[in-house]
Amino acid sequence: MEPGRREHKTNQKIEAKSKTQFPYLPEEIVLRILSKLSIDSLLRFRCVSKPWLSSIHDLKFKQQQVIVISKRVEKWIIKNLSIQLIDHRGSIKDLPVPKPFMQPTKLPEIMGSCNGILLVRVGLDCFLWNPLNRCCIKAISIERFRYNFNGYFIVSGLCYDSYTDDYKIVLWNSGHCFVMVGSCRNKTWTEIPFPYYGRKVRAGPTIGDRFHWLIREIDVDEFSQPYSIVCFDPQSNEVVDVPMPHREGERKEDILLGLGVLDGCLSLVFCRGAMRSDASDVEVLAMKKTEDKTCWTSLFIIPNFAGLCPSDMLVPLYTVENGEVLILWDVRDQQGIVAYNPKCKTYRDFPMPNNSTSIDATVFVESLVSIPSHYCCNE
Repeated sequence: MEPGRREHKTNQKIEAKSKTQFPYLPEEIVLRILSKLSIDSLLRFRCVSKPWLSSIHDLKFKQQQVIVISKRVEKWIIKNLSIQLIDHRGSIKDLPVPKPFMQPTKLPEIMGSCNGILLVRVGLDCFLWNPLNRCCIKAISIERFRYNFNGYFIVSGLCYDSYTDDYKIVLWNSGHCFVMVGSCRNKTWTEIPFPYYGRKVRAGPTIGDRFHWLIREIDVDEFSQPYSIVCFDPQSNEVVDVPMPHREGERKEDILLGLGVLDGCLSLVFCRGAMRSDASDVEVLAMKKTEDKTCWTSLFIIPNFAGLCPSDMLVPLYTVENGEVLILWDVRDQQGIVAYNPKCKTYRDFPMPNNSTSIDATVFVESLVSIPSHYCCNE
């Protein structure tokens, strides 16, 4: 018997046996079963059949995780680079480092996250990376802006335009009155007016496909609001205002420390009153949306958070299964993650590996989406 015919006959036997052992299941039941499985299981089940592969890629995941890139640098050389995944149980899992990230003198930097895809800059190249299915492609280069970035503080993010099916990279530096928006689909850059020149700007999360900033006025009078929150709308290519919270007992000396995301909501961290050298109370708010209005709600207060100053940053990342909230801190150019328990009012340092000198961390939603080939940069 010819090899091709023998293989075809073998496949027919396997298919007939499968139909006997695994009776037909309605698609909605299959989707319900698949939606309850772990990502690791789904990765294995993609090869069961083409319908299963399609169903798995179409699943809408809600589970969030935290990705952490830890770096130890000595004399401008990367001595150690590792990537960890923190899941909903607070467990830490090591991930393989993508080959494009392993360059001895170029630090990989997380610049944003959207729909389960991370934007990572390595030198002057921007990569789109899905940590779960290990899909990683070079999307666009910022070579044309290399001189613009020298000596400036860069704020960046990633958002998605569902109308044009395009991931957009948003870049701003402290020396410009415009935002640079890069299209991963078209490999083009567009300048968008940014009316916050001369302010201090901190990057926030991408929620609902919109990238958020926290703006701080440098010189304000007693009647002005020192802070504002704005977001970039990828469909209109405009920067729009986000409602600010009206806090009871709000004072001019309150310091806003960072924007993050908790339970899918935009969250804000601020220090209540003037900072003290020993310890200060820190409050975390979340923006809740209803059918007719948007309001900010206080989630919890961290009492006696030690050693803060106005230039420091606290970013809410994620609530793990035991109720602890993971918060990224950047204090005096040192970074780490603290786990705070709102019920017990206790916090502890979350362990980071390899004596890292710096870390990048962001939250992302689980996704098995493959990055389309037309996003790949062929430069």
